[in-house]
Amino acid sequence: MRLGLNLPWISCGHDFGRRPPPWNGGSEPPVRDWAALGRELAEWRRDLGVEVVRFWVLAAGVNYPVGEDPTGRFELVPMRPEDALLGRGFPRIRAALVRSTWKRSERFRLGGAPLPALTPAFLSDFEALFRVAGEAGVRLMPSLCSFEFFHPAEAQGPGVISRGRGAFVFGDGGDDRAQIERFFDATLEPLLDIAAHHAEALEAFEVINEPDWSVEGGPMHARFEKRSVRIMPKTVAAPMMSRFLERGVERIVARDLRASIGFKLADPRWLDDRVRARLAAWGASGRYLHQVHHYPSLYEPWLLRPERSLPIRPCIVGEMPTKQAEPLGVGHGWWHERLRDIRRAADPDQFLQRRLEICEERGYPLALVWAAKSGDTMTDWSPRTRAQVGRFARGANSLHP
Repeated sequence: MRLGLNLPWISCGHDFGRRPPPWNGGSEPPVRDWAALGRELAEWRRDLGVEVVRFWVLAAGVNYPVGEDPTGRFELVPMRPEDALLGRGFPRIRAALVRSTWKRSERFRLGGAPLPALTPAFLSDFEALFRVAGEAGVRLMPSLCSFEFFHPAEAQGPGVISRGRGAFVFGDGGDDRAQIERFFDATLEPLLDIAAHHAEALEAFEVINEPDWSVEGGPMHARFEKRSVRIMPKTVAAPMMSRFLERGVERIVARDLRASIGFKLADPRWLDDRVRARLAAWGASGRYLHQVHHYPSLYEPWLLRPERSLPIRPCIVGEMPTKQAEPLGVGHGWWHERLRDIRRAADPDQFLQRRLEICEERGYPLALVWAAKSGDTMTDWSPRTRAQVGRFARGANSLHP
């Protein structure tokens, strides 16, 4: 099994081009030390066997429009909890949960305005990432955007607003299919120009990270933030998200590049059956790489299904936590695949190596651990955990019973 790593950012959401004001958002883009990142990638490739790196591009949209305060172009309008929960069944309960955990919900209104282009500096930085990855012998999986792009707007500071950009993709009414094309024209196509020029350094181009969390019919999800809990709202209708995924993949494979989608669940029930069939066909032809993100918990699947049993293949483990889990963790639990795994899950020198072994035993051709540089509750990229990745890569199974 090949090894990969979710980088997934240096500074989340603004690694490319001029940063949003006031985060060093002057008239010139900041100078980024891509060579230093290249040296780090080469070290991970040499010492840990990391062959693939997954990297965020637009993320939650904090730097789109690039290097600007978005309120200078677009108006923030209220988003009712009832509108933010398009889930099937129990709409009042769902609305009450969102209302109780989101004090204020707003989104940007497009109002017929054209979408801004990615700037030359943004594209130059994106190409620099490809260049240093290629020099390090690492292949990239850039992810265009993440599910937070469609969640209610969130202020990160004066003039810096993340999320709330659903209208950029689906229009103000949430059902404009032509807007999907305009969004891809403004964002995906110029990035594909660069990826096609560096195709030897591309593993796959990902349309979106974990669309499950923002789509009608997707799994319910709670996030623990400090001492509060937030229920993830479902702001995108399932037919529109299915269309977004289909068109994104179509555009990528039309460039003779391999596409991917970072699904949370390997077989999402909300996905349109026709789109599901097309993804399976693209996968069978080698033009699409499916993903499952495996975080066992009380509200997510404990067991990692064998890859050969999945309806869309080939499938990789696109994310798996590097942090050691609690026995009955609400949001992060042990990998209970066999009785012997319980003992190894409790060992700080074995747990991650065992998880990688499980991925290999279940037939996955590639597994990407989460994550370097993220600093969230699922991450432990310490020397102790990195050593386990290195042992797995070298096939040193002295700890294997």
